Amino acid sequence: MSYLDIIDLDMSDWVCGASLRCMYLGAGSASEFKKKYEVPILNSRDADATDSVHQKGKERLEELLTLVNKCIIRRTQALLTKYLPVKSE
Repeated sequence: MSYLDIIDLDMSDWVCGASLRCMYLGAGSASEFKKKYEVPILNSRDADATDSVHQKGKERLEELLTLVNKCIIRRTQALLTKYLPVKSE
């Protein structure tokens, strides 16, 4: 999962859909997730945010991506084409 993938998701929807995984990863409840990750990340996207707010959001996003990447297997097309038959229509 990349930075852009997280940006495209509504973060509260993501945490609701992944609440069990979040607890497993140590992200806690939805309110804890919101306080620790969602609010700082969303605040850092504000055009009027200070450099320190941008930095904190970036750090929290990197931390979140590290946690998420532990439990998500991302199969790229480059990998899948080795195992799937050629597409024909």
